[in-house]
Amino acid sequence: VRAEAFGDGAEWLIERAGDLVGADDNALPLPDDAHPKIRELAQSCAGMRLSKTHRVFELLTGQVLGQLVTGKESKRGYRNLVLAFEEPAPGPFEGLLLPPSPRQVRSVPPEEFSTLGIIRRQGETLQQAALVAKRLEEAALMAPDDAQRRLQAVRGIGPWTAGMAGLFGMGHADVIPVGDYNIPSTVAYTLLGERGGDDEQMLALLEPYAGQRGRVVRWIKSAGTSPPRRGPRSPVRAPPGPRWRSRR
Repeated sequence: VRAEAFGDGAEWLIERAGDLVGADDNALPLPDDAHPKIRELAQSCAGMRLSKTHRVFELLTGQVLGQLVTGKESKRGYRNLVLAFEEPAPGPFEGLLLPPSPRQVRSVPPEEFSTLGIIRRQGETLQQAALVAKRLEEAALMAPDDAQRRLQAVRGIGPWTAGMAGLFGMGHADVIPVGDYNIPSTVAYTLLGERGGDDEQMLALLEPYAGQRGRVVRWIKSAGTSPPRRGPRSPVRAPPGPRWRSRR
């Protein structure tokens, strides 16, 4: 792995560059009775590696903003939060901005989160996480079960948010984000060809792959297969009004 870093923490990040790209992440062998579709996905996703960012608060910020809203709303809220501070990233990258720090998140008046397209409950959770950010960072080096407990000790962070963080940035190959709106039905459709599906059924279908159930979910999601939509899409709320901005 060749890497170059800039600014404060550059040396720290270079030492962890292998984790960032999942250099030491490898899938376990599949059981003999693995579903044919899972074997197919294992081949097509052979190059997919789980990343460890070692930046737990930054990782949680994106996941918390995904609670209770559509993907489009989540991305809009995150973008607005970053733009509220407009802190340039170090290095030769014009226009690249840093994610908000715990201190910056704590500085947002609670009533102003709505102007950023962030629902107040999300904002309150982010500020709770910001208050214990140092304790959350310790979870990066914990065993998956201990890390999940540490994240869920924050008011407003439950199994879905902690599971998404574990799977999409902490390298936890066996963590499954329960409580997701789409994942259970996608797993059921991929493995059974059936619509519907709930967490209980999903966990049963994934049980043969214990040790890498989350990885299998990543494979299934990467395939882009999902049951045909038969209802209206979730509505996207109206854009927020004039955005709050930090007065640095």
